[in-house]
Amino acid sequence: MFSPRNLPMFFLLLGITVRVVRWALAFPLWGDEAFVAVNLLDRDYLSVLQPLRHYQIAPLGFLWSEKFSFNLLGTSELALRALPCLAGCASLWFFWKACCRMFSWKVGLWALSILAVSYYPIRHACEIKPYANDLLASSVLLWIFSIHLQHKESAFAWILLATLAPIFLFLSFPAVFMALGVWSAMIVCNTKPWNLRSLYLPGLALLLICMAFLGHLQLVADQQFHNEQQKHQAYWDSTFPPANPIRFLPWFLGTHAGNMSAYPMGGKNWASSIQAMLCLLGIMVLAKRKQWALMVALLAPFFLNLVAAAMGRYPYGGSARVAQHLAPAICMIIALGLAACLKFISKPKVKSALLRSAFVILSGFGFLFLGRDVLHPYKSGEDTLVRSMVRSSLLDTTLEKPLVITRAKEQLDPGIEWYLRTTQGHLKWMAFDEFQTKGKVLPWRWLWLAGKDEQGEYLNDSPPDMLEGINLEHLKSYYFPLGRNRTERLQAELIQTLPENP
Repeated sequence: MFSPRNLPMFFLLLGITVRVVRWALAFPLWGDEAFVAVNLLDRDYLSVLQPLRHYQIAPLGFLWSEKFSFNLLGTSELALRALPCLAGCASLWFFWKACCRMFSWKVGLWALSILAVSYYPIRHACEIKPYANDLLASSVLLWIFSIHLQHKESAFAWILLATLAPIFLFLSFPAVFMALGVWSAMIVCNTKPWNLRSLYLPGLALLLICMAFLGHLQLVADQQFHNEQQKHQAYWDSTFPPANPIRFLPWFLGTHAGNMSAYPMGGKNWASSIQAMLCLLGIMVLAKRKQWALMVALLAPFFLNLVAAAMGRYPYGGSARVAQHLAPAICMIIALGLAACLKFISKPKVKSALLRSAFVILSGFGFLFLGRDVLHPYKSGEDTLVRSMVRSSLLDTTLEKPLVITRAKEQLDPGIEWYLRTTQGHLKWMAFDEFQTKGKVLPWRWLWLAGKDEQGEYLNDSPPDMLEGINLEHLKSYYFPLGRNRTERLQAELIQTLPENP
């Protein structure tokens, strides 16, 4: 018989199911994933230390884990998304375990149900990006803090922090905010006078966190960031706090009422205002209860992230994907706010009806995302068009009759490049002049592709209507928008060439 005590398991299984089904549907790679994935084609474990193509910044641990999947499992969407999906599912388990120790059963259930069915954690658990690692790192670190909160005299939590935090700092850049926040909160938990013996483990944990962070920064992040600093600062400009105090407050409020707080749903332009108000109420609850250590654990990462944003080193809000490390804290604080709101309802029947309705609505979000993914297994329609275009063009190709590409790899859209280089078939790359010379003697099937410059802007060219000494038969044209340019345009044309004088 179903009872309220079964709800945590229900939402845990629902959250995992939604993520696993989305992974199993093998969505075609979309632009941001392809930006990362194409780097795996030509890099080994050492060369990923160098600046990446397409202005990408990614943690070394994430790149190595994806390279490992690439080498072991192949180039399929399932292979490259397997570890992010595993991280997304594991996040829910660690998050629930942390909630059980930090809050009452009801508050923990609210937090779990919100995180389990929220769109952004579901989406990023099935992408070839490091955001699922950000969520996992924060969930595990909060779980470590929850152990310390219940067993303050034990050294176990300090040993876990010293062991696991450095590992997660190589998997996630913003994990350092949560690691330092949890370390600070565990310090606040201490009620006895400090001495050299009691400072040993906290000092060791802090030393290892700092060494891992600075070592990772020196190995990867510093090179990647400085190589692409102007690009990324321009792209994330709106996520850095304005120096003008008059502009800071509207920016600060708008950021917290935007995508940053979109759990379970929300969006830009103050679309998450209700969640932001619930967060404020949740913070007031913690302050009223004088749960200072818990406040530090949940709020210090926000402060540290804000400091990094003021230095232009990491965006603050602006997009939920770069704030996945804050998602566990946001869901917990929203849950505290919701629980506080329910206390104002005095009639048990009304409260019970509201609770049932709320959990039905939350579970409905999970089933809604599940149904949407099954009916539309792609992030955007053009991603499917890219994959099908390449697959259909490579059909019936042979070693003697390959598909010819004359566009340089550096000028291709990364999604098109990925599928061209990983789809089964016979492909031949050659310079246009070589193609034109050999085309006067041999017939080719040629896929003309629109090219882009280093800034991602389309080159001003088009497929030729005729070539000297070569007949051109235009077999199929592909028109669709691609990337951030939503204008429909010619992306590719499949052409059969025949020499005029065979």
